[in-house]
Amino acid sequence: MKTLQKYLLDRSRVLPYLEDNLVGTNRLCSEVFTHLASSLEGEFYTLLYKEKTPDDQLYQFTFGGVGGSIRDEISSIILEKLETIPLATCVFDDVNTTYLTPATDSVFSQIEVHDEKESYYVIQKDNLSKHLVDTCLYASNAIWHSLCVVSKATLAIRQDRSVTQGDIQSLVKNAQMILIGAYDD
Repeated sequence: MKTLQKYLLDRSRVLPYLEDNLVGTNRLCSEVFTHLASSLEGEFYTLLYKEKTPDDQLYQFTFGGVGGSIRDEISSIILEKLETIPLATCVFDDVNTTYLTPATDSVFSQIEVHDEKESYYVIQKDNLSKHLVDTCLYASNAIWHSLCVVSKATLAIRQDRSVTQGDIQSLVKNAQMILIGAYDD
């Protein structure tokens, strides 16, 4: 069985990739980048199966074949984090979906929120399950983009399923973990 390796990354080499992939995508992505670029707290790291991955490959975020699929492991990490943080909220960014009306799919109609036409999926303690985390990871994974924020901030869901800029800022400001896709998965 393969073991995931955790590699600490140099902030100055990660920020250009994040800027290219987050700024201007939507409000959540822009807020995440602004927070990460201005905050000196936290660490950047990558998880890969390969042991002793060469340093130059660690920073080839737009290349495929560097890490291999670790989606199941990421799902377990998200689930564990959500189970240990009181009042945790997890938000998945779905750049593939435009919010027009509430979702008709029974799963997404319960967890989809929106900021104007931007669509996000919210998991909190009351609806937490590995199946739902897996479903959201799959649905929110675009070829070029994947973003998930696990926060200790609660997110009030309005009757019209909308979130505000203030909600998003609070979510990001209180983030405990931010996951961003790289290496084509």
